[in-house]
Amino acid sequence: MHSRRFILTALLCLMGLGTLASAQTTFVYTANTLAGGGISIYKLNTTTGALSPSGAQFQNDSPAYLASTASGKFLVVSGGQCPGCGLETFAINPTTGALTLANSYEQIGTVTFLVGQVENDAAGTTIYTQGTIQGAGIAPGVLDALHVNADGSLTQIGTPFSLGSNVGNGEGPIAVDPKGRWVFTIAPNDNTQEELLFPVIRNADGSLGAQAATPVNLTAQKCNSNIVESHIAIDPQGKNLFISCNASGIATFNGIQVYGINQTTGALSRIDSFTTAHSFEALSSDRQGWRVFAATEESNLVEPFDFNRNVDQISLLNGGILYHTGSQPNGVAIDPSNKFFYVTNGSFCFPKQLANGNCTNTSSSNISGYSFNYTQGTLTALPGSPFASGPGTRSMIFVQVP
Repeated sequence: MHSRRFILTALLCLMGLGTLASAQTTFVYTANTLAGGGISIYKLNTTTGALSPSGAQFQNDSPAYLASTASGKFLVVSGGQCPGCGLETFAINPTTGALTLANSYEQIGTVTFLVGQVENDAAGTTIYTQGTIQGAGIAPGVLDALHVNADGSLTQIGTPFSLGSNVGNGEGPIAVDPKGRWVFTIAPNDNTQEELLFPVIRNADGSLGAQAATPVNLTAQKCNSNIVESHIAIDPQGKNLFISCNASGIATFNGIQVYGINQTTGALSRIDSFTTAHSFEALSSDRQGWRVFAATEESNLVEPFDFNRNVDQISLLNGGILYHTGSQPNGVAIDPSNKFFYVTNGSFCFPKQLANGNCTNTSSSNISGYSFNYTQGTLTALPGSPFASGPGTRSMIFVQVP
């Protein structure tokens, strides 16, 4: 009798744990940068991959890039019309995913924030973004570390890392080592017209230390990267960085370059590259590190690549199969289960560029969704795809709420 009671109790406990596990909700957010946009909010169906709108789109002034914090409590947003642009934090409703403004910042300490990319560390307690130092004549660029407090406010940790005189525009892409050892960022040198890839030491408290090693001169590597959108991807083991390169001027390489990360020093060295016929802008590694996904705005295509982690080589997957997206894809994202793959189709335009006639937006303003067969390496369009979004949609992120 006692053994039966024990078994019954154990089964009830397991059922309870299963209920708790299934109660976790995954919300999906995209920043819709152009006029009439805002932040789109979806619930992810973790079985089918479908994106279902969760309430009305949150109206916000030209959001650009998104990051999330620990336990899915806050969403961090960069964007706005400059002057007046900067960072905002929003509390996330754990039931609906709805957003409530918590804090906004144009400046913290001496660092002024623009419409830069934002990245969180693995724990979700620290946010990294580029900015500029004001009051110093020419505004030098910096990489800043910001702690996320319990109320969603942001506090500067340590001293911002200086990118150097006339280096950095406050908008460059960032990749954070999954193991928390380094932060990587790309910044242009206005004097030499070169692009530099910086490895920066990350301290235990999330603050930034010294430069880990000499920056990689991407221009000398014949690589012209697109700093508008996320084009720097890091594998989940923290061993390799992937950079997309578009041939332009003296930068004659068109394709994807792979940089190995020295596991002791953080120094970067180019270990492989793959020349492509298409110019890929947006990159993402899958959550196991064996695949790299790349999208091309010019051709409205996405392609999965194979990355052999054993020998650090990137190559075509299945001989190079291209999949159609919506118009002007600008970002790629993998869901937390590594089963579904999404492409945001929102162009690279910002409101000011459109107003000045420096950019043409013909994007479809939606999201292409695919199921990913890991064994066969193939993508299949999801039922209901493409999913409606907003004008200039980009920076898709997944936020898991307990």
